[in-house]
Amino acid sequence: MSQQTITSDQAIAIAEKALNQNRPAEAEVLMRKLTDATPREATVPRFLLGLSLIALNRAAEAIEILKDLLEVQPAVGQARSALANAMEDTGDTRSAYEAYHAALISNPSDLRARWIGGRLLPRVYQDNAEISHWRERFSAALHSLTGTPLETPEQAELALAGVLLMTNFQLAYQCEDDRPLQEAWGKFVHASVAKRFLDLTAPCPPPAPLKGRRLKIGLVSEHLYSHTIMLLFGHWVLQADTSRVEIHSYMVGGARDASSELLAKQSVFRDLRNASIEDMARTIRNDELDCLVFPDLGMGKNSFVLAAFRLAPLQMVSWGHPVTTGLPTMDVFLTSDAMEPEGGEAFYSERLVRLPRLGIYYHPTHATSGNRAAFGLPEKAIVYLCCQAQQKYLPQYDYLFPAIAAKVPEARFVFIEHRQFSKVNQAFRQRIEAAFRAESLDSDKHLVFLPWQEWQDFLRLCSVSDVFLDSIGWSGGNTTLEALAQGLPPVTLPGRFMRGRHTMAMLKLMEIDDLIAVDEADYVRIAVRMGSDVELRTALRERVLERRDRLYKDTEAVRAFEETVRREISAIVR
Repeated sequence: MSQQTITSDQAIAIAEKALNQNRPAEAEVLMRKLTDATPREATVPRFLLGLSLIALNRAAEAIEILKDLLEVQPAVGQARSALANAMEDTGDTRSAYEAYHAALISNPSDLRARWIGGRLLPRVYQDNAEISHWRERFSAALHSLTGTPLETPEQAELALAGVLLMTNFQLAYQCEDDRPLQEAWGKFVHASVAKRFLDLTAPCPPPAPLKGRRLKIGLVSEHLYSHTIMLLFGHWVLQADTSRVEIHSYMVGGARDASSELLAKQSVFRDLRNASIEDMARTIRNDELDCLVFPDLGMGKNSFVLAAFRLAPLQMVSWGHPVTTGLPTMDVFLTSDAMEPEGGEAFYSERLVRLPRLGIYYHPTHATSGNRAAFGLPEKAIVYLCCQAQQKYLPQYDYLFPAIAAKVPEARFVFIEHRQFSKVNQAFRQRIEAAFRAESLDSDKHLVFLPWQEWQDFLRLCSVSDVFLDSIGWSGGNTTLEALAQGLPPVTLPGRFMRGRHTMAMLKLMEIDDLIAVDEADYVRIAVRMGSDVELRTALRERVLERRDRLYKDTEAVRAFEETVRREISAIVR
């Protein structure tokens, strides 16, 4: 049947099927033709067009379509939820929150509005009071959701559908103790899974004795492709001692690429991206692993729910998203001994096990070179690279940048904008500019906001910068490792939690303690001294280049990971 002869109802049915099968481009073409041929009051084609545009990452266009729809038919509750989703995708969290609230009033059974709306958190806060306000709002919504009845499998299935919509990813960026909130959420997610799939949450049989066989370790993530998580933890697979360890890799999301194929060659690789959560869980459990490791729980929805099952006798999480999961099914948190503070155990629901040094094998990119003109940077400027994700910059530390600029007149602070979230970029820029105006400094002179940089361009930017200013509260991990590989010296102020101590750990291992500040005033002092003394900068760059290899290609860390798993399994073998 050709598109020219199908009816409106048939076109709508085809578009709905295309959306359900992840073919939004096809749905867009059909619905554009239909909206052009139908009156404005025909809401269904416009609604489906909006959904198509959201799926195609064209949220700004979707917002206009859905707003127009709601002007004509304000009672279309699903359109309000879709509008909120589109606003969320542009980074306009405040508008999305209000839209979800309106959607819930219009339709109290709206799944997305109920399970996402109250737990939304901005990527950029304007001040400390706003952080507290949003945290209280988040906490209230989370505790309301964890009171959802789970008396029947049907109720549990509905709750599980809600849980699979969003993680608590943004919560950790407030840099507070998240254990109480994470435990409440983790227990609820596990209860939802247990009510729905009792057999998959029952204890696994104890592992067989290890003598005479290889240890079977599984790795589960949505990020088993060219991603930060692959860079940090992929070598637990790629450098495995295959004479003693059999690695299984489970890809449960993301885009399969050349990095994925490397894992496929060096492990038992299962691409489960198109499977249901139940099928994913059954596949993993049927492989009869000794240990299942989740390197980055909290970043992806599928992996977090899978971690609420009992799929192996021993289940571990590591620091790809460095905050406790709160899940009662997570036995061990694998941390970095160099990063973890004394007494860090208090912040985890899991049993904390420290791997030596950084605990990972990291293969850096080779040193590269660039030129400042390509980035619009003056040759004589002192370039302070501030390249962390914008949510890592909390408003209470904004004053540090003008404090440095006041003593280094040629300072340029280079920030990198988000690829997609235009509203976030605008809010962040306005906030940082306001900090300079408050000190009567010219923000146009000192601030540089670059667009999102491709990987090689980011490395070139590191090569032409003078100082790496680490974010406070949640420091650089992958970014610091790559900046150091380019010889760029960082200034850091370690925080209360492990996630604020990544860069400090690297400098400690390199024995360059003089770049580790003891407080905010010391952070400014070190940054100013580096910006004012070219000989010091040169000497520090040479020290970084001389000692950087202490951080990389740490095969002993991989052996320690394997031995840790072996020791833990030996304690529970039948």
